[in-house]
Amino acid sequence: MAWNYAAVNKMVPWIYFLAVVTAELLIGSDNACAGMILYLILLAALFIQVVRSYPSVQVNAGLNIVDESPASRMVPNSRIRFYLALMMVPLVRIVGLPLFLADIPMTYRLVLVGLPLFTAAFIIIRFAGYRAQDIYLTFSSPILYFLTLQLIIGVTGIPFGLIEHKLLPDTLSLLPPPFRHGEAAFILICFSGFLEELIFRGVLLRAAGDYMGKNIGSIYISFLFAALQIPRLLFLEVIFAFLVGLLFCRMVRRTGSIWGVSLAHGLMNIMLYLDVYF
Repeated sequence: MAWNYAAVNKMVPWIYFLAVVTAELLIGSDNACAGMILYLILLAALFIQVVRSYPSVQVNAGLNIVDESPASRMVPNSRIRFYLALMMVPLVRIVGLPLFLADIPMTYRLVLVGLPLFTAAFIIIRFAGYRAQDIYLTFSSPILYFLTLQLIIGVTGIPFGLIEHKLLPDTLSLLPPPFRHGEAAFILICFSGFLEELIFRGVLLRAAGDYMGKNIGSIYISFLFAALQIPRLLFLEVIFAFLVGLLFCRMVRRTGSIWGVSLAHGLMNIMLYLDVYF
C-alpha cells in the first residue's frame, strides 16, 4: 500500500500536465470556453489539494527544504510548495485568455494581464515561504563578473528571437499607439520576459526541483512551458519552446539567477513582436 501511495504521488504532477495539454488543445481548436472550464477545474483541484495538505508544516528540518529557515519560521513541505506553485499555470490562462480574446491593443493586454499575475505570484511566494534567494532573485559577488555573465546570457535572446520569428512568420507586430518601440520593449521585458521567468524558472523551477528532483523538475517545467505554446498549433514552435525552456533551466541552476534569462526572454519577444533587427 505504501508503494502504491508513493507511485500515485509521482503520477499526479503528470496527470496535471496532461490536463494542461488538453486545455491548450481545446483553446487551439477554437474551444476556448471548454479550455477555460478545464483550467478552472484544474485550479480548484490544486487549491483543494493544497488546503487539505497545508496543516502538514515543518520547521527547519522540513522535507526537501533546500534552505534553512529561522527557528520560528513555519514553512510548508516541498509537496505543498509544489502544488502552490503549480497554481500559477492555470492562473496564466484564466487571467490572460479573456483579455487576449478581447479587442484591446496588445501592449495594454500585457500590462493588464501582468499586474494580477505579479500579485498572484507574490501571494504564492509568501504562502510557500520562499525568500529571494530561493527563487533565484539574488545577485552574487564579484558583482562585475555576475552582471557580465547575466548580460551574455541575456544577449542569447536575440538569435533565439530570430529563430522563433522564422517559425512564426505571421506574428502580429506589437506597436499600438501611443506606444513607441522603447516603451513597448520595456513592457515586453517586464510583463512578459521577467514575469514568465519569475513564474517558470523562478517559483516553479525551485518547487519542482525540491519535490521531483532537479533534473526531472527541469524537464517537467520545460514541458509545462512548451505546452502553453500549443494553441499556435505549430509542432516546431512547441519543440523549440521546450528546448529553450530546458536551456534556461540549466542556465538558472548554474548561475543561481533568473536575471539573465529574463533579459533573454524579453529580447526574444522584442525580436518576435516588434520586428526590430539588430
